[in-house]
Formats: sequence, C-alpha cells, structure tokens
Amino acid sequence: MPKVLILHASWGSGHLSAANALAEAFSQLGAAARVEDGFDYAAAGVRAIFVEAYPRLCERRPNLWRWIYEGTDCADLQRAYRTNTLWGAIQRPAYRRLETLIHETNPDVLVCTQQFPLLIVRALQHQGRISVPYYVVITDVTAHSSWLNEGTAGYFVADASTRADLAARGIPDHLLHVTGIPVQLEVGQFRVPLRSQDEQSFRFVAIGNLGHDRRR
Repeated sequence: MPKVLILHASWGSGHLSAANALAEAFSQLGAAARVEDGFDYAAAGVRAIFVEAYPRLCERRPNLWRWIYEGTDCADLQRAYRTNTLWGAIQRPAYRRLETLIHETNPDVLVCTQQFPLLIVRALQHQGRISVPYYVVITDVTAHSSWLNEGTAGYFVADASTRADLAARGIPDHLLHVTGIPVQLEVGQFRVPLRSQDEQSFRFVAIGNLGHDRRR
C-alpha cells in the first residue's frame, strides 16, 4: 500500500482542511495517508512565535501583515528559489523532529499544503537528508513566491489564472496542474436545483486574510 505523508501548518484552517480532504481522497484510492502539522514538530519557541504571533498580527495589524506578505513576494524565480532554500536551511535545526517523522514514516510521497513545512522539506532534500519526491498543493488563489522551490515534483493550483501566473514566473508547464483547492468530498458532490437550462452555474465565495485584491 502506497504511503503518503501530508504536511500542513496551523496558520488558519484552510491548509488543514485541504490536507484532510487530500487524505480522504488518497484513502479512497487505496493509499495510507497521514496528516501532520509541521509546527507540532518544531522547537517549542519557534512554534510559539509563529502560531501565536500570526493570528495577532492578522487581527491587530492587518495592513502590516499585508505589507510583509506582498513585500516578500519575489517575481524572479531563481531568486525565490535561493531565498526559500536559505530560509529552509536556517530553520531546519529547529525542525529536527520533523526530519525524524519523515524517516520513521518512510513515505512514498510527501505533499505540502503550507509553506513552512515545505521550506523544511526542501532544505532536507537540498542537503541530501531525504530523497522522497514532494508535491505542493497551493491553497491560495494567488501564489506567493514562498510556495516555489527547486526540486518540487509538481504543483497543484486553484485555477488557470494561477497556473498562468506561475508559468509566467518560469515554472515549467509539465509541473503545473489545475485541480482546484481540495475540499471535503461531500462538497465536491454538492448539487443545487437549477430553475432552467440557462442557469448552469453557481458561485462559491471564500475570503482569505488578504481579501480579493491580490489577484493579478
């Protein structure tokens, strides 16, 4: 039975929801899927800083968070690769237990639905400490450069415009897959009664921390 380790981080609920939806789908396909919060395997001080500071920053200083987020989004792909590899290498010593988890789990595939564990996975691969292929499920409609790492086996994105954005940045086409953001299988089976043949669609609206105007 194939083994899949899905890593998220407890920054909001969307990354966890996507991870759980993927685990459910993998299980139905006959794989053994395990979901873990990367912050649970970080040093206590690191977890406290990120898990506690993030919601406070979003709530009390949303404009500051927007400035940080948008200001660190790098359009140059090679620079983004270098920056993310460096950040992962700097943080890796605080995530020794995450490396242990990966070795003990010995998955056939790694999947990341959030950037923080992704940075560590990339650092471990770059340093030759793991060799398992890893995939990225981008749970944002607009993809920040922190999602982008050299060595990623594939990116699964929300829609065609996200794909086009990443392709314009230089991500090879064969690595980009438009799948939508994972949701519970029950939601995917949702149906609504239509009043006529002309009304063949409905809208689903979701709002993240930065609202809608980040769309390029």
